[in-house]
Amino acid sequence: MKKPYLVVLLISLSFFLSCAKVQVEGLPAPDFTAARFDGSSLSLSEFKGRPVILYWFASW
Repeated sequence: MKKPYLVVLLISLSFFLSCAKVQVEGLPAPDFTAARFDGSSLSLSEFKGRPVILYWFASW
């Protein structure tokens, strides 16, 4: 009776261990362009060499 649970556990464990981890620390952020409220655009490359804080918010 415990064997089906063991099989599910082993399959789940192998799935989580096989997921590739993407290392992004130390790499430059990809450039993107966003629209401002006044209709003009803003690009991340405009801030090259300066620290940038991105605040991503969604209210669902």
